[in-house]
Amino acid sequence: MFEKMDSFVRPWEDALKIPAGETSRQWTPEAIAYLLELPFDNLIDTFGAKVGKFIAGFILAVAPQFAGPALAGGAWSTRDTEDIHAIAKHLIAEGLDPTASDLTKIAETIGNLRQGITYGDWSSIARVFGLKPIDQIKAEWENVGRSFARVFGIPSAPAAPAPPTAPPAAPVYPAVAPVTIEIPGFG
Repeated sequence: MFEKMDSFVRPWEDALKIPAGETSRQWTPEAIAYLLELPFDNLIDTFGAKVGKFIAGFILAVAPQFAGPALAGGAWSTRDTEDIHAIAKHLIAEGLDPTASDLTKIAETIGNLRQGITYGDWSSIARVFGLKPIDQIKAEWENVGRSFARVFGIPSAPAAPAPPTAPPAAPVYPAVAPVTIEIPGFG
C-alpha cells in the first residue's frame, strides 16, 4: 500500500543519490501523521487534542497487525505495518509532548475535570473534552487567510470584530446546611 508512494519520490531520490524508497519511508508516514493531527489541533481544545492524539496513536500502534491484513488481504506488507507504526509513534509523541503553555492549560483542564467529577457537573466534564466553539474556529482560520494574504500582497477583507466570548457557566454546587460547632470553653 505505502510502496505505491515510492514512484512519486523516486526522481527526487535519484537526483539526490538517496537509496530508493528511503525518502518515502521517512516522509510519507510523517506527512500522513501531520494530516491526522489537523482535526485534533484545529477543532478540539488542548487537553482533548492531546488525549485524542494519544488514543489515535495507541490504536494505530496496535491495529495494523490485526486489522491491516484483514482489510487489505494479500496487499498488506511488512512495510505497511512499519509505516503505520511510524504514524502511531508520531501521534503518541505529540500527545505526550506538550509545551509550557499546553501544560498550564492541561493543569487548568484537569482541575475543571476534577471539579466536574467532584460535584457531578456533567456540562463541566463535557467542556473539558469539547470542541472549540464554531465562531472561534472560523475566526482562527480567517486570521490565517488574512495573514497569508498580507504576506503575499493580496487584498483581503478587514478582520471582523471578535465576537464576545461568554465566560463558561459557573458550576452549581449543592447547598450545604450550616452546622454549629461547639468548642468547650468558648461558650
